[in-house]
Amino acid sequence: VVFEIERACPDFNVVVLEIADRGSKVVSWDIEHRKSGYTGSFFGVYAEAAARLKENDTIDVEGKQFHVSHIDGPGTPDPADPDKMIVYLHVKEDIEGFLADGTSWKKVTKVVDQSFHHDRICVYFEPLTKLVTEIPRVG
Repeated sequence: VVFEIERACPDFNVVVLEIADRGSKVVSWDIEHRKSGYTGSFFGVYAEAAARLKENDTIDVEGKQFHVSHIDGPGTPDPADPDKMIVYLHVKEDIEGFLADGTSWKKVTKVVDQSFHHDRICVYFEPLTKLVTEIPRVG
């Protein structure tokens, strides 16, 4: 899509952006983590949310930013919803305090500056499928 837009509109600056992450929650299958939360540099997340992440991505955990190190585990079913798998998300920084189940987190995505640019076309894509999610827009 981007190539076609660039070819059809050579005087425009095409900006490719990942759609904003809607966010997810910290989860656990282990009784100890459910009771005491996570400390150190990892916490449980749903595998479907982790699939959007890669090494060095930035995530926001209730206002604090961390960088993804890696995702661990083949996944363990969530006792509350066995159709969802839980994996461990490891970050490069140490987490201060602890993260309890239900703590909000999301991937930080690039945001285009909000001013109008008559020569800019914004193309938004879904990171898992790499498909364009909406009609590209000028501005």
